[in-house]
Amino acid sequence: MCWMDIESFRGIPSSNELIRNIKAKKIRKDHLNKSYYFGSNSPAAKETQRMTMQAGGGNYGARLPARPSTPVLREVQKHVRARLEKRWLAEFMMSPEFVKRNRDTRLSGSWDRRMSTKFNQLSVSPCSCN
Repeated sequence: MCWMDIESFRGIPSSNELIRNIKAKKIRKDHLNKSYYFGSNSPAAKETQRMTMQAGGGNYGARLPARPSTPVLREVQKHVRARLEKRWLAEFMMSPEFVKRNRDTRLSGSWDRRMSTKFNQLSVSPCSCN
């Protein structure tokens, strides 16, 4: 969800500053906290978290502003995406559904709506976010 929220933020035109501010504040509240990005199960290591804070001009351990800067959000999204690709995509590709589907279609490379939905469910599963 974090990656998708930041991606939707990036899709908001920069001329629509009010909506961008609201979305950035929501991302900070929902994802840039000790429960997720700065917590023990973070997609980023401590050093990476430090680099993320420096991208926004702050120091690690300093409090994020209410509206995080765009470079901070881009940096967070980069690390969340790496975690998705490294862990969740690999897990999804080993799932019985994916293996069966690809065996049946001879690796056609096309995903149907059901497979995309399954991947999305797997990627946001709160019980396996370690």
